[in-house]
Amino acid sequence: MKIGVITKREKAHKPGSVMRETIGVLESRGVTVEEIYPEDACVDVARLKADCDLYLLKSGTDAALSFAGVLDAAGAKIINPYQTVVAMRDKIISTRMLQAADVPLPETWFASKPEQLADLLKEGPIVVKP
Repeated sequence: MKIGVITKREKAHKPGSVMRETIGVLESRGVTVEEIYPEDACVDVARLKADCDLYLLKSGTDAALSFAGVLDAAGAKIINPYQTVVAMRDKIISTRMLQAADVPLPETWFASKPEQLADLLKEGPIVVKP
């Protein structure tokens, strides 16, 4: 079995890293682990193929998410799926998913500019979050 770990070099080689120990255990059991650092090289999107049996997305950088998105489109098996990670990192998407699951939430809007919230202030105070 071959597992691809999409990560950042500085994080992967940090002393005391749980990931370093995990990779060691996997390799001692005959698993091939390929560490993938999307920020380190120019990636030809057209040639990027899912050549690992399984991937683990360990980085939330734009480059790592894009890399995982291309792998996802190519049919890769990713432990923490690209769409899920993107949704978790986006407050608007995650709020809508919670609403759709009938989780009680306050009324929620999003706006790109503060002046777009002016009409809501006419109804009373609002809480604004970045």
